[in-house]
Amino acid sequence: MALRVLKIISTASVLAVAICTSTSPVFAQDAEPETAWEASRTVDGDDTVTTGVARGRDRLSSATSTSAIKDNEIIKLAPRSLAELFRNIPGIRVEAFAGEAQNNYTVRGLPMVNGASKFIQIQEDGLPVMEFGDLMRLTPDLFVRADFNVAQVESIRGGSASTFASNAPGGVINLISKTGEIEGGSVMLSGGVDFESLRTDFDFGGRLGDGWRFHVGGFYREGEGIRETGFKGLRGGQLKLNVTRQLSNGYIRFHAKLLDDRVPTFTGMPLVVTGTNDDPVFSDPRGFGSRTDSLLSPTLPTVLTLGSDGAARQRNFIDGVDVKSIAVGFEAQFSLGEWSI
Repeated sequence: MALRVLKIISTASVLAVAICTSTSPVFAQDAEPETAWEASRTVDGDDTVTTGVARGRDRLSSATSTSAIKDNEIIKLAPRSLAELFRNIPGIRVEAFAGEAQNNYTVRGLPMVNGASKFIQIQEDGLPVMEFGDLMRLTPDLFVRADFNVAQVESIRGGSASTFASNAPGGVINLISKTGEIEGGSVMLSGGVDFESLRTDFDFGGRLGDGWRFHVGGFYREGEGIRETGFKGLRGGQLKLNVTRQLSNGYIRFHAKLLDDRVPTFTGMPLVVTGTNDDPVFSDPRGFGSRTDSLLSPTLPTVLTLGSDGAARQRNFIDGVDVKSIAVGFEAQFSLGEWSI
């Protein structure tokens, strides 16, 4: 088994070293040899969108406003959160004020709601993460993490989105997973340059024989996070798996996801306002940096809140947003003559 360093991706705040393992290199005819990293980074090269429409079609041939971000483009963007990834979708407005989760999303032309995505439905593999996207403190992006499992991010704004998805008058954003069409995998180690965060991503897929194929991937990370909190606000990860049986007239697929992740949540930062109403001057309070510091601290006392059953419970600010989700699913598609089921 060969082990090689294939590429280094760096941004202003992220240094990622990609290491790929493969049993044999992949070569393309009449072209330069293709590395296992490049082979595993994308499922296909077409421009077909299948989200929120009756039948998949090329984006240029569609009357709706659609966009697609392939996984090789996601690697170049190096998003640290779902909000940073969605910012690259044309027509989508994002307010990432709370950190990695509990952010606000809307479509251009519709009002921004203070809490989640009232007019947009966020999906994973065509199914809604949450039926309602405007529950206070319980937002869809809490239960979604973008990692190496994502093959493509599709979005449709307006048009048929409201008829093919509930509570989605503004649009649908769908994260489509890899399903093992491309054999091979990759491992990426990333760390913050100006903040404390260590993260490992991996994915691997291939064929099992007799029409079966699989894909597995996920990540684990820990660290203080993008702001100075004085404690490890990031801790946890995600593991996803799917197995597909290809048939002559369709396929069946089983998939599962385990998400156990903790992230800090940030509120509004204090600012000093001087000057006049016509010419205000904003500055940081003495000893506090609104762009780097946080109101969170390991010395903060616990607070008394109510649990989901209505009983009182003690909660520590250090726990942040602690999300645990277990999901299993099954899907199938068959063609019977001119009918598709």
